[in-house]
Amino acid sequence: MIYFPYTRFGGRRFAIGAILNYFHLQSGDALYYLVSIALVIVFLFIIRTIINRLFRRAKQVMQQRGHDSSSLNFVRYTLLAIVYFFCITAVADQIPALTSLGTLAKSLLAGSGILAVVIGIAGQEAAGNLVSGIMILIFKPFKIGDIIRYLDKDISGVVEEITLRHTVIRTFENKRLIVPNGTINSQVVENADYGDERICIFLDVGVSYDSDIEKAMAVLARVIRSDPGFLDNRTPGEIEAGAPEVLVRVTSFADSSIQLRGFAWAENPSESFRMKSDMLRAVKREFDAEGIEIPYPHRTVILERKEAKPDGGAGDAKTEHNTDMR
Repeated sequence: MIYFPYTRFGGRRFAIGAILNYFHLQSGDALYYLVSIALVIVFLFIIRTIINRLFRRAKQVMQQRGHDSSSLNFVRYTLLAIVYFFCITAVADQIPALTSLGTLAKSLLAGSGILAVVIGIAGQEAAGNLVSGIMILIFKPFKIGDIIRYLDKDISGVVEEITLRHTVIRTFENKRLIVPNGTINSQVVENADYGDERICIFLDVGVSYDSDIEKAMAVLARVIRSDPGFLDNRTPGEIEAGAPEVLVRVTSFADSSIQLRGFAWAENPSESFRMKSDMLRAVKREFDAEGIEIPYPHRTVILERKEAKPDGGAGDAKTEHNTDMR
């Protein structure tokens, strides 16, 4: 047996030969093990690069053709996990001490049942997220590119990625919300793109009680109809029956206004945001031009004050009215 000279590292002396002997590595075998481990690592990086490039290209093609690419990320991460597992196993097999140590530990823990308990506790959450991810891919409550609203946190955004563990949601502020699959799979999620991308916009406007309500409803319908993104959602039967192109209804009598609601249909959620903003601005402009008042709350404060008489008796009460308009 050949012993290697001592060397200094961090102020301490280590015998390289002693370290190699501890791992049952002879001087002639050390190079073999190191080369084997290096080859496994190189193989890992090559395979990982090939898988990432292939799936990235496949995702681009599927998105260009309008197909759902949600399952690609899941399959990619599954393949990478398998590759990592086999490479780590191959590296561990190259060191006899690790192999014998692993066998000894496995026999001790398995005999007492500790291994099963430890693995079960440590992997419970990971397994739950994995199963939830599979359920999401099978039943497809949402997919990559869908606009969803996470009701538990009242956060809306676009689904950007679905992995083995979590789902990535890109909010409209361009922030990323990382939600574990087990969590989002057990919560209520509002999906604006599920089945039908068309969306109905509720355009709520209040008019004063002195205003001509019929005129206000007609102006509101005209504003909705004149928007370039307006979508006529009537069926052929409704068109034949003479149903109005834009539906406007009175929804309630508020404290200081009559609430009107116009129903405007948009082609998709992205277009609906632009439409609602433009239509609200147009409603204010048209109501001002037509003399239709959009009221604001009025508050009337009544103050009672009693003046004392000269003889010390109670005086007459005076009432003051103060109207605060807000």
